Amino acid sequence: GIENEVPYFTMDFIEGKPLSDLIIEKGLSLDEILSIVGKICEALQYAHEAGIIHRDIKPSNIIMDLQGEPRITDFGLAKCIDSGTMVTRSGTMLGTPYYMSPEQARGQLGLVGPRSDIYSLGVVFYEMLTGKNPFKGENTVEIYHNILTVDPPAPSTFNKEVYKQIDAVCLKCLKKDSFQRYRYAADLASDLRRIQSGSKGWVHSLFKKIKGK
Repeated sequence: GIENEVPYFTMDFIEGKPLSDLIIEKGLSLDEILSIVGKICEALQYAHEAGIIHRDIKPSNIIMDLQGEPRITDFGLAKCIDSGTMVTRSGTMLGTPYYMSPEQARGQLGLVGPRSDIYSLGVVFYEMLTGKNPFKGENTVEIYHNILTVDPPAPSTFNKEVYKQIDAVCLKCLKKDSFQRYRYAADLASDLRRIQSGSKGWVHSLFKKIKGK
């Protein structure tokens, strides 16, 4: 709005703690993790449908409010889809290294889209399940190398409570080729709901898609 000819904008004040704190504390059950990631998917779907790519999804940018609801914050790197006015010069890397998609790590900004946010959410999902970042490195160069070349082990390697369906969904988000990831955040949310409801009929089809058969 405008007050006395001075433009202003307001934002909700969110009282709570960042998701990164809960990951460190290991205070989330498997069911809570699936629920939180599903709700983040719904928020991303809303943003993507509005033509906005976040480009910096990470645990510290997700605030858990006092009701336990996740809120995505810090759209400082957000890009309008198909908008030439917000495209950064070629070769510039945007995002936080640990959560950066391969296309961001390569500086291929023209390829950054909704699937890039889904990749970053996949890294967050992996951390929530295991307490470990899948592309940890000693320095930025090693982190980028891992993002571009390393296929992380299944989350169940580190957390025996994680079952194969969850492994499959999480690792699909982390595919190097963006076209092998979920196309829409809503599709990821749908698979998470099926896991929570105990539906198994879709699992065989998902494995076939992941294996490229």
